[in-house]
Amino acid sequence: MKFLAVIFTIILWINPAVASPDWSRENIKYAQESLSELGYEPGPIDGLWGSRTKEALRLFYLDHDLKKPNFYVFRAHVHAILQDQLSYLDVVLDKEAAIRFENRIGFGAPEYRVERYVGKTRNQAINIVVDELREYQDRYRQPSWVYEMKPVGVKDDYYFRILGDEPCDGSWLVRSLEHKWLNAAIQSPVPQFDRISTFWLDHFSVQFSAYFEPHAFAKHIDFIRSWRGKNLPELLKASLYDASNIVFLNNDKSHKNNPNENLAREFLELYSLGEGNYTEQDIRELAKLLTGLSYNANEEAFWSSPDLKYRGEVKILGRRINSLDQFISALTNSPLFGEFIVTKYYNIFISEKSPSEEFVKKLNRRFKASDFDLISLFEQTLKTEEFWSKQNELMLVKQPIDLYVGTARTLNSSGSLPFNSYFLDQLISAMNASNQDLFEPPSIEGWRSGMDWLEGQQIQLRSDLLYKLFKKEKFEPSNLNTANVRNAWKKASKRSGKQNYSRKNFST
Repeated sequence: MKFLAVIFTIILWINPAVASPDWSRENIKYAQESLSELGYEPGPIDGLWGSRTKEALRLFYLDHDLKKPNFYVFRAHVHAILQDQLSYLDVVLDKEAAIRFENRIGFGAPEYRVERYVGKTRNQAINIVVDELREYQDRYRQPSWVYEMKPVGVKDDYYFRILGDEPCDGSWLVRSLEHKWLNAAIQSPVPQFDRISTFWLDHFSVQFSAYFEPHAFAKHIDFIRSWRGKNLPELLKASLYDASNIVFLNNDKSHKNNPNENLAREFLELYSLGEGNYTEQDIRELAKLLTGLSYNANEEAFWSSPDLKYRGEVKILGRRINSLDQFISALTNSPLFGEFIVTKYYNIFISEKSPSEEFVKKLNRRFKASDFDLISLFEQTLKTEEFWSKQNELMLVKQPIDLYVGTARTLNSSGSLPFNSYFLDQLISAMNASNQDLFEPPSIEGWRSGMDWLEGQQIQLRSDLLYKLFKKEKFEPSNLNTANVRNAWKKASKRSGKQNYSRKNFST
């Protein structure tokens, strides 16, 4: 017994995640405040030594190569970090910096939002956008047909039968969904929500035309926009019950005697871990586990089919698995879990280039400490020095939705057109011409990225389309050929003394 007591004492001494340091309540509260400011998620600032404070302190000591939880050593290091390393968050934003900040976290830079940040520190600006994101209730509403029209399960390309043998052109269904999405993005009071929702739309890519299941796709949109109320493991699990994912990736054709591997492969490669962080055997075993997750074509909804379900034990990521919950637990406990999403957040908010391994691991530790909370990841990404670095200015190429929706928001204008369905149609046409069909990603890997958006004549085309959409003169369809648009745009540029089609206009 004495031997065990000695061993336990040693463990307590060397492991701050287990041990309770001999600190006063005042010192513990100071530590919680400091850890919170440094992004380590210590839980409530109450001076009590709980598990979250222990874990936050353990991560801090790990990040800074400290060996023993001595309060005075801790305080000295925190002071040095806050003074020397995090002083960039105390920089006060001028109008130019405020515009760049708003452009990066949302769509465009409307003046009423930019003015909120001017004169505030970077840290205060971050707190504003994070707080309103946590409190926001999504205003998106599905088109009325989603509720009023029942799916009937008989379809032929872009036609479906509603009553008897009378066909009805169903292409307007997807257009109505596009209108609703873009209208929500343009009018959103919290554009960072819609920006991140668009990221998840790309992450869980589904091609509407590949199977034309309009009600299922409406449910897919609801799933995408539900991200704010879930952490990453919960969102990934929900993706496996998403009817559109199941149909698009053929899991409705998966059978216990012949498992289809499409959903399993894309889940590991494109949704959760990233290429190279799993084995082919993991895919085969996961495909078995996912049998029984199927689809009811008559209802266009998820359907659990026990008859199709594989009934044996599987082994995934080195662990024996008997249920989907066990798999999600094993996935979450994988040492690499979270790094794939951290890297993608870096690429959408900071730079199209690859982040350093050190950056990914440090940010992922904080992501894990927050129980993989997606808003916390957004916050911690904005609090990195890399987000504010001069070196990362103009390192993000705007997607077409960023460019056209952002311009509408910045100008608070739809050009010479009233803000109605016709303007939204024109916006959709511009996005399609710029290679971003909102609900038709080119593949399961999603839209293109980075400089790929500007291949060929895309910079000139974007300039032409911006003029076409947002010019003040009366909208005349007969004058919208490319040559006329370009000549009119050049004349306007000369009058203003600017050439507004520079790369800077299409980057942030």
